[in-house]
Amino acid sequence: MFSRVDDAVDARLKGVRAVATEADRRPGQGDRLRGTDLTTQCDELGRAELEGTPIGRLDHKIEKLQIIKLVPGTEFLRSDAFRVTGA
Repeated sequence: MFSRVDDAVDARLKGVRAVATEADRRPGQGDRLRGTDLTTQCDELGRAELEGTPIGRLDHKIEKLQIIKLVPGTEFLRSDAFRVTGA
């Protein structure tokens, strides 16, 4: 346990930085897929997805992969914080 909140925050930041540094050293799945045009493999990937998760329809899975470039990623997320004052 930490005696102060600031100590806990510092430990958390140190851990996050260590994990990020390690992740930078090893390419992950995102790195392997970056730059790959998935739309050329829609049929194959749709079938693989249906085998892995047999829920839904194959044509829907293929359509989803065909429009993947139109789907916004995390760069579109925004966090707003509001301070409430008074009671």
